[in-house]
Amino acid sequence: MKLIKLVPFVCIIFLIFQNCSQPEGPTYCTAEFVMHSITVLDQDGTPADSVQITVINEGDGSVYPCDEYLCKESQPGTYTIMHDGFLEDLSSNGETVVVEGVKDSLQFSEEFIFQGDECHVVKLAGPDTVSFSSN
Repeated sequence: MKLIKLVPFVCIIFLIFQNCSQPEGPTYCTAEFVMHSITVLDQDGTPADSVQITVINEGDGSVYPCDEYLCKESQPGTYTIMHDGFLEDLSSNGETVVVEGVKDSLQFSEEFIFQGDECHVVKLAGPDTVSFSSN
């Protein structure tokens, strides 16, 4: 009889401890190099080539240096605005980044929020496509 009363008690204890979290093990990151891009459209809606891109950290005003990926046009009208090379520059809470573009008398300025997690740069906010406005 005591065994019959003990079985539900053991089951309840098991269920309670089943939901306890275990210490997290090591994080395994993929070898993928993550890049975030935007498409820039001319006033007529076509992809804009040869746009001068500037990426600025709004918090401290620093400009991210253009490199072999950042600010580069990967295909017509598509420009890389952030990548894993800047992972250590981004907090886990997110950083507001302003992306500015200029071509002739046209310009745009858009805000994005990027976060650095344990492995990659993550875009939290911001458009995928931007359009020019006249100067």
